[in-house]
Amino acid sequence: MAATVFVLTQKEISFPQDSIYVPLQVGAATGQDLGYIRDDNGGDQISELHCFFGYLTGIYWIWKNYTGQENIGICPEHPWAEEVSGEKLDDLLGRCDVLIAKPVESDVTFGQRFFEEHHANDLEAVQASLAKLYPEDEWAFEDVLNGKRQYAGHGCVMKRALFDDYCNWLFTILMDAGQRIDASHYESDEMCVYAYLAEALFPTWLLARGLRVCEVLESEKKASGADLLSLLRQLLQQHKTKEAYECIHKAMTDNPEATLPVSDEGNNLVIAEQVLYLKYLDEEDGHDSMWKQEWDLDTLTDHYRNIYSMMQLVSTGEELGEYEVEYLKQSGFNAMTADLMVRNDPAERLQKPYLKGDEIVSYLAKYNLF
Repeated sequence: MAATVFVLTQKEISFPQDSIYVPLQVGAATGQDLGYIRDDNGGDQISELHCFFGYLTGIYWIWKNYTGQENIGICPEHPWAEEVSGEKLDDLLGRCDVLIAKPVESDVTFGQRFFEEHHANDLEAVQASLAKLYPEDEWAFEDVLNGKRQYAGHGCVMKRALFDDYCNWLFTILMDAGQRIDASHYESDEMCVYAYLAEALFPTWLLARGLRVCEVLESEKKASGADLLSLLRQLLQQHKTKEAYECIHKAMTDNPEATLPVSDEGNNLVIAEQVLYLKYLDEEDGHDSMWKQEWDLDTLTDHYRNIYSMMQLVSTGEELGEYEVEYLKQSGFNAMTADLMVRNDPAERLQKPYLKGDEIVSYLAKYNLF
């Protein structure tokens, strides 16, 4: 049976010439018409909620409005790194139930990463909905949260009947959890909460259904993310901080979906942009700090993570120990770094009473760091 692979996008893209690939504009209700099929074309659609659901508005539209019964593929933004023909997809689906993009092997569990980077109460809301609606699937959700394999962007191909089953399961859970989630006050890069949550629910569904899964697809976005980090490392080794920052800033602006939680290993692209911005500012200011002295991107990324974890402690009112204070002093920690680190309230996701940006900087004064 032939397949239709929907390439979900918010901008004009180049895509394979094989007729099985069909571009679908997501968030079309609030975007410029690209001349593609739109996710606001039809009676039952959630296109206007794209800021909260991301590419899921496209998946919802296909489920509710596309009548074809062939195999359905989902390919967010970028086609596979190697074009896969419809004939090959049919052959692969003859051996397994679902084709998926290769997962990322992380150094932390999905649960740890979500709690560090997003809002814990959102994940808890989904967990409560799953327990209420599909209690028989709770074990699979726990396995996903405790596992280190993380799935990016719903890259998949499956039979239409399975696709419909997944969508019904997914959106039933998300709509129920949405009664306890208010993302309207979140920062712009965090508002797409339902897409983040779906990154945990998709592998949960695969596991709970006991499906035969083939990890055979690899997206260009994953490959290009690794290439970009490699380029940034090279630019820093050549002491080209400004060029490196401009490069990552343009890449993140052109491709905002790179900030999705599993779009790059350990969220390194997002952190790299912050690291290079701090390094660039310190060089311009002439401040003698680790940001200015160090030229290895991975070392600077570890340094950023160390400081951020300390800012989380401080923002909840906890005291820094001697080691933490000495680390900050030796690294040339300054008010500018503190201000950037606390701008997004680092402890908000910890679900504890917390100090806000300026309050944290004032609190740090007691340690005579700057």
